[in-house]
Amino acid sequence: MEPLAVVLTIGAVQGCLLVAFVLLLAGNRVRSRRAAARAGRGELAVTAAMQAWLLDQASIDPLLEALRRAPMDTALEQVVVAMSARVPPERQPALVAALRPQWWVRDVLARGLSWRWTERLRTARLLGALGTPADEAVVRRFLRDPHPAVRAAVVPAIARVGTPSLIGAVLDGLSRQTTVVRYLVGGVLQQSRGPLVLALRERLAHEGAADRDLATWIDLAVATRDADLLAMAARMSEHPELEVRAAATRASGQWFHPEAERRLHARLGDAMPPVRALAARGLGILGLPDAVPLLRAALADADWWVRFRASLALALLGDAGRAALRQAQDGTDRYAADMARMISGLPPGVLRELAES
Repeated sequence: MEPLAVVLTIGAVQGCLLVAFVLLLAGNRVRSRRAAARAGRGELAVTAAMQAWLLDQASIDPLLEALRRAPMDTALEQVVVAMSARVPPERQPALVAALRPQWWVRDVLARGLSWRWTERLRTARLLGALGTPADEAVVRRFLRDPHPAVRAAVVPAIARVGTPSLIGAVLDGLSRQTTVVRYLVGGVLQQSRGPLVLALRERLAHEGAADRDLATWIDLAVATRDADLLAMAARMSEHPELEVRAAATRASGQWFHPEAERRLHARLGDAMPPVRALAARGLGILGLPDAVPLLRAALADADWWVRFRASLALALLGDAGRAALRQAQDGTDRYAADMARMISGLPPGVLRELAES
């Protein structure tokens, strides 16, 4: 073949490839626009039908029909948003009962065993909106899913399932979850307060629990503000493990009981700075004026965070605490004076917010 013919052939092939690429881009753009338009129409139809049903202007059938006609992802998104923000709790059971038999709902739920994490994610999100006690086994499996997004997406289903056995299983595995999942689970578990308190009481009384589990359970106990749980947690303030001791000291700072004051006084002399700081914080939150001399001494602590917490606590303890801060400003300890001066210049609202943070 002549060189010119080779060049022309290569040019023709490249030209055809370029035209095909341009056509592919144009086709994808058209399809994307059509898909977006269809999704927009579906969203508007579902929103209108949802509003009519919520206002008792129509039955639930138009809403079910609008969800069937909408693209699956649009329908899924609308159901998740509706169950989390639009539909009042007293009407949610009726919507769940009507949606669970729908073919597209059954299809999404059936994909929970898919090897694709995106398919499992859809199932997890739908369970978070439409989960029932019958889904306990599936929710447990998703909480062990290898992909963190799937584990996070199924967290709302814990409250919807709400069985004591599921809550117990969640607590037993919570310390091994990622920080994000632990945070989400902690918020959701508060919606099942009764079973949560019972499960925590059982676990905090178990002497053979792992240290990491104990610290996680104590933090949840603090969030419940249950007096019995706080008492059980505070009594672990001398635990040899730092993480547990710190969590128990935090619980002592929320437990309005004479024993809490004694335990917080003792923790101000702890060997670890985080525990001393938490003890100072707790004394300020509980408003214990007898702690002023100890907190005044803590202003000389070698750790900045302990000095900061002690100063905040003194600022919350009325005239005696503020007098101690003024004495520290005039004292010979430069670090204590600087900290006292900084805290004394803050407004009361800021002081309270910082002290409780």
